[in-house]
Amino acid sequence: MTRLYVVDDDWGFLEVVQEVAKPMGFDTVVAPAPKEFKSLCECEPDAVVMIDMVMPDTDGIELVKWLSQRGFVGKVILVSGFAEQYTEMARALAVASGLKVTGTLSKPVKLARLREALMAARDAASSGG
Repeated sequence: MTRLYVVDDDWGFLEVVQEVAKPMGFDTVVAPAPKEFKSLCECEPDAVVMIDMVMPDTDGIELVKWLSQRGFVGKVILVSGFAEQYTEMARALAVASGLKVTGTLSKPVKLARLREALMAARDAASSGG
């Protein structure tokens, strides 16, 4: 079972992701704050981390840097309710930092798009790619 960490300050979004991810075979750990995520993350090599790019106190860019500094080799999905360019810039930074970004999502997220992103990350994690 692939571990999915979801970092987002929107409880409604966290609940939706949990509901969608469970039947897909994910063991989901939610963190409504980056500080909580850092204390929970075991950074398993086959884990998937879904990061909201804009949160109070610490933004997604800082978490991307944090994961990179720890040598995280799992998969990353970036999420934002802001302009798509922001998510694409974050993707470029993450990739340049050595992270494997398997998808980006724009809020409000359509359920079909969420499933696609989770499936791509899970498949990449299980294949080691």
